[in-house]
Amino acid sequence: MAEEQSRPNVLWLTVDQMRAQAMSFAGDPNVRMPNLDRLCRDGVYFPNAVSGFPLCCPARGSWITGRYPHHAVRWHEDALDPSIPTVADAFNAAGYHTAWFGKWHLDGPGDKATQPRTGKKHVPRERRGRFQTWVGYENNNSQRDCWVHGHEGEQEVPLYRLPGHCTTALNMYSRTSAQYWSMCSRRLPARSRAVPTVCGRSYSGSSLRKYLKPWSCFSVGFARRAIAMVHIMREVGDGRKARLSLN
Repeated sequence: MAEEQSRPNVLWLTVDQMRAQAMSFAGDPNVRMPNLDRLCRDGVYFPNAVSGFPLCCPARGSWITGRYPHHAVRWHEDALDPSIPTVADAFNAAGYHTAWFGKWHLDGPGDKATQPRTGKKHVPRERRGRFQTWVGYENNNSQRDCWVHGHEGEQEVPLYRLPGHCTTALNMYSRTSAQYWSMCSRRLPARSRAVPTVCGRSYSGSSLRKYLKPWSCFSVGFARRAIAMVHIMREVGDGRKARLSLN
């Protein structure tokens, strides 16, 4: 019992379209990111962890299996073989409650004749990596029109539309569950290169280069939400410490 209570909670965050070097913690002089810096200091930072195939599906396949892309997901929109062990299997065996929230993109393109929009594609339970909770979507590029489905334990979660922006809605959803190992996969909040007003104020007068502003603004909001989730996990985790892994 004492050993179980001493184990940390784990919150694993992954984002799309963010370069690894575009953080002040990583030494980029063009950006100021106190929230991400704090996550890196208080969590787990792997500066030498690189992708053998830095494209969405192959990279994701390697993340959750620990295998090289040619032994997991070989190409973009190839499906992950459900027989391959995932990180969920390892943490399930160690006694953790595992959960996945957000973008999956590991089940292939599906039949576009009968299911033209990938964002509403149904991922069968046996192809969800054996996470005990899985609430997400195969792929979606409309962050304010995001549909999720999945399961919580034995109960299926039917397809429904998230209110508002997908990142905010999924963070609110995941904070209602006392998960001890949680993978949160998020999308870039704005497809345009326009900088939201709140982020423009945050960086007013700085030497931030224009081409980096969208990624920096995403990091500010994402980091704030991630820190809030870490605090919640600490509160619900029976005194266990929370640890953060940022990819």
